[in-house]
Amino acid sequence: PLRPPPGAGSSVGGCEERKGLSVLLIHEHHLKAIGSDLRLLGLLLQLREQGHRTSLLFRGRTPREERSPPTSELYRIIGAEDLGDPLALGGQATPRTPPSIYEMQDLHGLAALAKQGWFDAVLCTFWFWRDPAPSAAELLLPTLLTHAPAGRRPFVAVLSDDAHSAKAAMMAGWEHVEERKALWRGKMHSLPPRQHAVYSLADAVVHISETDARLERAAFNGTARYWRVVRMSLRSFTREGGADDGLESIDDAATRPATTCGGGGG
Repeated sequence: PLRPPPGAGSSVGGCEERKGLSVLLIHEHHLKAIGSDLRLLGLLLQLREQGHRTSLLFRGRTPREERSPPTSELYRIIGAEDLGDPLALGGQATPRTPPSIYEMQDLHGLAALAKQGWFDAVLCTFWFWRDPAPSAAELLLPTLLTHAPAGRRPFVAVLSDDAHSAKAAMMAGWEHVEERKALWRGKMHSLPPRQHAVYSLADAVVHISETDARLERAAFNGTARYWRVVRMSLRSFTREGGADDGLESIDDAATRPATTCGGGGG
């Protein structure tokens, strides 16, 4: 099970619980009916099953008809009051105590959330879906960490869906259409420094396959301290899933040599 490291535990409302971690899961958008988001839903369900107070933070707004599961169902899963929509973080709005679902409007609201010191761990996806615009990890993690209270910096794990730089180099070599080849060559040069910057903020980098993890670790091993693999399969949605499914204990990730969290990709 995912056990809190010594001294960790929610301090929300002055309560000193030690039964589990307060976790913030960050993604580009509200969960949708697509493969990557299904994987994240599985991770969310596992965190809840292990007894962790899990909140969600979405980088941007998603139309209701595209949300899957619906926001009301996500509120039920995390054990929070159904507010209809995610709580907007922006302006002078007061952040709601966890567990909750947040939606970023501006960095002022994000900084206000970070200053509360509510979260023991932050798990942030690292996709380049909006490239060349910044990813959620590039945009949100610096603010969350800069404004965390002294002594309450959360453990940060970056969840990457690909070996981004290696894929760009591979595609540049395979493409025969000059325009497409130039596109991938551009990514070969632009992605490595961006990845290095994000990984240097993280305590752990987590991939969905051992191959991706090996490629990325070889290229960026001097950045994050720990490199892990998470396996998310259909078994993750049933009671039949074994103890080796999902993420390894956060305290284990902070004390043991780099290895895999549950084995192969998927």
